[in-house]
Amino acid sequence: MLLIDGDPLPTSANTEYLARICDATVLVVGSSTSTRQELERSARLLERLEVAGVAVVLNKIGMGRLTGP
Repeated sequence: MLLIDGDPLPTSANTEYLARICDATVLVVGSSTSTRQELERSARLLERLEVAGVAVVLNKIGMGRLTGP
């Protein structure tokens, strides 16, 4: 298994190319830094590129967000 960490998808043609040639793609989303609009844009781009095997990881979740009211 080989893991490649690329630049943010919307800003890098190299990352688009890597996503197309890899067997699987993992989209890592920062919980406090990524907006819904950015996530939707990335999802549409991956769909348009016909990327196979897409998974999403929600990263950097603060412990305060895990507790209920």
